[in-house]
Amino acid sequence: GASGLDYANTFRFGASPVAIADQDATISGAHGGNLSWLTATLTNAQDGSSEILAADTTGTAIEASYAAGVLTLSGVDTAAHYQQVLRTLTYADAAANPDRTTRIIEIVAHDDLASTSTARARIAMKPMNNFPVLSDSSPSLLEDGTLTFALADFAGHFSDADAADSLQTVRITQLPAHGTLELSAVA
Repeated sequence: GASGLDYANTFRFGASPVAIADQDATISGAHGGNLSWLTATLTNAQDGSSEILAADTTGTAIEASYAAGVLTLSGVDTAAHYQQVLRTLTYADAAANPDRTTRIIEIVAHDDLASTSTARARIAMKPMNNFPVLSDSSPSLLEDGTLTFALADFAGHFSDADAADSLQTVRITQLPAHGTLELSAVA
């Protein structure tokens, strides 16, 4: 991973939680080798209680609690265990339509004497590009008849979870057993 106190990642709307720390993140500066607590603070929450910071404390004496944009990891444990948990920190936003503002999360570890430098994670917010759905359209006509259709004929059969998307093109993947398909009078 990258060195330094900054980390960047991207959260895609509707996707799984994303890491807010590198998999090789380290904690240094602990006096006596033990830490007492670590805080991860979402400094600019945009979607209230829909935004969640979480961590996996399995195998440690560390307890996690989350309230009002602050994830607190507490309990006297080794710097190695805090580092293990630090590497599992995640961010998620369950809002139906999350705000696109980049989130900033500040992380600080503490022992009984001092605090570490503040590390920052920046989480870019990106919408998920959902596939559009087009239901079958089976127009019918009399034998030897001609059917002319336009893009608008498919509008009632089209839906897309991405509100800003609209139907742009239609691709016909299978022709009927009888008859011909012509584009601009060319078969």
